[in-house]
Amino acid sequence: MDLVIDLDGASPPPALTTPAVALIAADPLLRSGVAAQLRAYADLRLVDADDVGAPADVVVVATDAVHGATLAPLVDAAHPIAGVVVVAGGIDAPALHVPGAEVVCEWVDRSIASPCALGRAVMSAWRCRHRPGDHARGAPPALACPAPLPLPARPLSGRELDVLCRIADGYSTAEIADQLSYSESTIKNIVHQAASALGARNRTHAVVTAIRQGLIAG
Repeated sequence: MDLVIDLDGASPPPALTTPAVALIAADPLLRSGVAAQLRAYADLRLVDADDVGAPADVVVVATDAVHGATLAPLVDAAHPIAGVVVVAGGIDAPALHVPGAEVVCEWVDRSIASPCALGRAVMSAWRCRHRPGDHARGAPPALACPAPLPLPARPLSGRELDVLCRIADGYSTAEIADQLSYSESTIKNIVHQAASALGARNRTHAVVTAIRQGLIAG
Protein backbone atom coordinates (compact mmCIF):
# COMPACT_ATOMS: atom_id res chain seq x y z
CA MET A 1 0.00 0.00 0.00
CA ASP A 2 1.37 3.42 -0.91
CA LEU A 3 2.34 5.77 1.87
CA VAL A 4 0.21 8.90 1.94
CA ILE A 5 0.99 11.37 4.68
CA ASP A 6 -0.64 14.73 5.22
CA LEU A 7 2.02 17.15 6.43
CA ASP A 8 -0.26 20.24 6.51
CA GLY A 9 0.40 22.19 9.67
CA ALA A 10 2.80 19.55 11.00
CA SER A 11 6.13 20.76 9.57
CA PRO A 12 7.91 23.77 8.03
CA PRO A 13 6.76 25.06 4.61
CA PRO A 14 7.31 22.56 1.76
CA ALA A 15 9.87 24.85 0.09
CA LEU A 16 12.17 24.25 3.05
CA THR A 17 11.60 20.51 3.43
CA THR A 18 11.04 19.03 -0.04
CA PRO A 19 14.00 19.27 -2.42
CA ALA A 20 13.26 19.26 -6.15
CA VAL A 21 14.84 16.15 -7.68
CA ALA A 22 15.60 15.61 -11.38
CA LEU A 23 16.25 12.06 -12.59
CA ILE A 24 18.62 11.37 -15.48
CA ALA A 25 18.80 7.85 -16.93
CA ALA A 26 19.47 6.65 -20.45
CA ASP A 27 17.66 3.32 -19.89
CA PRO A 28 13.87 3.92 -19.76
CA LEU A 29 13.26 0.81 -17.62
CA LEU A 30 15.93 1.85 -15.12
CA ARG A 31 14.52 5.36 -15.09
CA SER A 32 11.02 4.07 -14.40
CA GLY A 33 12.17 1.88 -11.51
CA VAL A 34 14.26 4.56 -9.81
CA ALA A 35 11.49 7.14 -10.33
CA ALA A 36 9.00 4.85 -8.58
CA GLN A 37 11.34 4.49 -5.60
CA LEU A 38 11.90 8.23 -5.40
CA ARG A 39 8.15 8.94 -5.52
CA ALA A 40 7.67 6.57 -2.58
CA TYR A 41 9.81 8.82 -0.38
CA ALA A 42 7.58 11.48 1.15
CA ASP A 43 10.08 14.31 1.57
CA LEU A 44 11.05 15.03 -2.04
CA ARG A 45 9.41 15.88 -5.36
CA LEU A 46 10.43 14.89 -8.88
CA VAL A 47 10.83 17.64 -11.50
CA ASP A 48 11.66 17.62 -15.21
CA ALA A 49 15.44 17.60 -15.72
CA ASP A 50 14.99 19.76 -18.84
CA ASP A 51 12.94 22.48 -17.11
CA VAL A 52 15.43 25.36 -16.96
CA GLY A 53 12.82 27.54 -15.26
CA ALA A 54 12.69 25.25 -12.23
CA PRO A 55 16.19 23.87 -11.69
CA ALA A 56 16.58 20.85 -9.46
CA ASP A 57 18.11 20.96 -5.99
CA VAL A 58 19.41 17.41 -6.48
CA VAL A 59 20.12 15.46 -9.66
CA VAL A 60 19.92 11.67 -9.47
CA VAL A 61 21.93 9.92 -12.20
CA ALA A 62 20.92 6.28 -12.71
CA THR A 63 23.11 4.04 -14.83
CA ASP A 64 23.87 0.32 -15.18
CA ALA A 65 27.56 0.78 -14.38
CA VAL A 66 29.89 3.66 -13.64
CA HIS A 67 32.12 4.57 -16.58
CA GLY A 68 33.73 7.91 -17.31
CA ALA A 69 32.29 7.89 -20.81
CA THR A 70 28.75 7.77 -19.47
CA LEU A 71 28.99 9.45 -16.06
CA ALA A 72 30.78 12.66 -17.05
CA PRO A 73 28.23 13.87 -19.66
CA LEU A 74 25.30 12.93 -17.43
CA VAL A 75 26.72 14.86 -14.50
CA ASP A 76 27.53 17.80 -16.79
CA ALA A 77 23.79 18.07 -17.45
CA ALA A 78 23.21 18.81 -13.77
CA HIS A 79 22.35 22.31 -12.61
CA PRO A 80 25.54 24.09 -11.43
CA ILE A 81 24.56 24.15 -7.75
CA ALA A 82 22.63 20.89 -7.62
CA GLY A 83 23.76 18.05 -5.40
CA VAL A 84 24.45 14.88 -7.40
CA VAL A 85 23.46 11.32 -6.44
CA VAL A 86 24.57 8.38 -8.57
CA VAL A 87 22.64 5.10 -8.57
CA ALA A 88 24.57 2.32 -10.28
CA GLY A 89 25.45 -1.34 -10.10
CA GLY A 90 28.76 -2.67 -8.86
CA ILE A 91 30.07 0.52 -7.29
CA ASP A 92 33.66 -0.06 -6.15
CA ALA A 93 36.85 1.93 -5.54
CA PRO A 94 37.84 2.26 -9.25
CA ALA A 95 34.35 3.54 -10.07
CA LEU A 96 34.81 6.43 -7.65
CA HIS A 97 37.73 7.81 -9.67
CA VAL A 98 36.26 8.02 -13.17
CA PRO A 99 35.84 11.45 -14.84
CA GLY A 100 32.89 13.25 -13.27
CA ALA A 101 33.03 11.32 -9.99
CA GLU A 102 34.50 14.31 -8.15
CA VAL A 103 31.18 16.17 -8.24
CA VAL A 104 29.09 13.30 -6.84
CA CYS A 105 27.76 13.85 -3.32
CA GLU A 106 26.28 10.40 -2.69
CA TRP A 107 26.57 6.92 -4.23
CA VAL A 108 23.82 4.27 -4.02
CA ASP A 109 24.42 0.72 -5.22
CA ARG A 110 21.45 -0.57 -7.20
CA SER A 111 21.58 -3.88 -5.30
CA ILE A 112 20.58 -2.12 -2.06
CA ALA A 113 18.53 0.73 -3.54
CA SER A 114 15.22 1.34 -1.78
CA PRO A 115 12.94 4.35 -1.24
CA CYS A 116 14.59 4.89 2.15
CA ALA A 117 18.17 4.53 0.86
CA LEU A 118 17.54 6.82 -2.11
CA GLY A 119 15.65 9.34 0.03
CA ARG A 120 18.45 9.54 2.58
CA ALA A 121 21.03 9.98 -0.19
CA VAL A 122 18.99 12.78 -1.76
CA MET A 123 18.56 14.58 1.56
CA SER A 124 22.29 14.30 2.23
CA ALA A 125 23.15 15.60 -1.25
CA TRP A 126 20.70 18.45 -0.72
CA ARG A 127 22.67 19.55 2.32
CA CYS A 128 25.92 19.71 0.31
CA ARG A 129 24.38 20.80 -3.00
CA HIS A 130 27.26 22.63 -4.56
CA ARG A 131 29.84 21.34 -6.99
CA PRO A 132 33.59 21.81 -6.41
CA GLY A 133 34.80 25.16 -7.75
CA ASP A 134 31.39 26.85 -7.77
CA HIS A 135 32.44 29.52 -5.29
CA ALA A 136 35.64 30.19 -7.23
CA ARG A 137 33.54 30.78 -10.34
CA GLY A 138 31.30 33.20 -8.48
CA ALA A 139 28.30 30.93 -8.32
CA PRO A 140 25.73 31.81 -5.64
CA PRO A 141 26.24 29.98 -2.35
CA ALA A 142 24.00 27.06 -1.52
CA LEU A 143 20.90 27.87 0.50
CA ALA A 144 20.80 26.87 4.14
CA CYS A 145 19.42 23.38 4.59
CA PRO A 146 17.83 21.69 7.58
CA ALA A 147 20.26 20.10 10.04
CA PRO A 148 20.25 16.29 10.22
CA LEU A 149 17.50 14.93 12.41
CA PRO A 150 18.66 13.93 15.91
CA LEU A 151 18.66 10.27 16.84
CA PRO A 152 15.79 9.00 19.00
CA ALA A 153 16.07 9.66 22.74
CA ARG A 154 16.12 5.86 23.09
CA PRO A 155 16.04 2.95 20.63
CA LEU A 156 12.53 2.12 19.49
CA SER A 157 11.27 -1.33 20.40
CA GLY A 158 10.33 -3.86 17.75
CA ARG A 159 6.68 -3.42 18.70
CA GLU A 160 6.88 0.37 18.29
CA LEU A 161 8.57 0.03 14.89
CA ASP A 162 5.96 -2.54 13.82
CA VAL A 163 3.10 -0.20 14.73
CA LEU A 164 4.74 2.75 12.93
CA CYS A 165 5.22 0.58 9.83
CA ARG A 166 1.54 -0.35 9.86
CA ILE A 167 0.56 3.32 10.21
CA ALA A 168 2.83 4.11 7.26
CA ASP A 169 1.02 1.40 5.30
CA GLY A 170 -2.25 3.25 5.89
CA TYR A 171 -3.87 1.15 8.60
CA SER A 172 -6.05 2.83 11.23
CA THR A 173 -5.63 2.43 14.98
CA ALA A 174 -8.58 0.05 15.09
CA GLU A 175 -7.20 -2.08 12.25
CA ILE A 176 -3.77 -2.30 13.86
CA ALA A 177 -5.33 -3.23 17.20
CA ASP A 178 -7.25 -6.02 15.48
CA GLN A 179 -4.17 -7.26 13.60
CA LEU A 180 -2.02 -7.41 16.75
CA SER A 181 -4.79 -8.49 19.15
CA TYR A 182 -4.33 -5.38 21.30
CA SER A 183 -6.84 -2.83 22.50
CA GLU A 184 -7.01 0.50 20.69
CA SER A 185 -5.84 2.26 23.84
CA THR A 186 -2.74 0.05 23.90
CA ILE A 187 -1.94 0.94 20.29
CA LYS A 188 -2.40 4.63 21.05
CA ASN A 189 -0.05 4.28 24.01
CA ILE A 190 2.57 2.54 21.86
CA VAL A 191 2.34 5.35 19.28
CA HIS A 192 2.61 7.97 22.01
CA GLN A 193 5.74 6.33 23.44
CA ALA A 194 7.32 6.08 19.99
CA ALA A 195 6.48 9.71 19.20
CA SER A 196 8.01 10.83 22.50
CA ALA A 197 11.23 8.92 21.79
CA LEU A 198 11.43 10.49 18.32
CA GLY A 199 10.61 13.98 19.56
CA ALA A 200 7.56 13.98 17.29
CA ARG A 201 4.42 16.05 17.76
CA ASN A 202 1.88 13.45 16.63
CA ARG A 203 1.58 10.06 14.94
CA THR A 204 2.02 11.50 11.43
CA HIS A 205 5.14 13.37 12.49
CA ALA A 206 6.42 10.20 14.18
CA VAL A 207 6.04 8.17 10.97
CA VAL A 208 7.73 10.85 8.85
CA THR A 209 10.58 11.17 11.34
CA ALA A 210 11.07 7.40 11.49
CA ILE A 211 11.22 7.23 7.68
CA ARG A 212 13.68 10.11 7.42
CA GLN A 213 15.93 8.49 10.01
CA GLY A 214 15.82 5.18 8.15
CA LEU A 215 14.13 3.35 11.03
CA ILE A 216 11.29 2.16 8.80
CA ALA A 217 10.86 1.96 5.04
CA GLY A 218 8.95 4.67 3.21
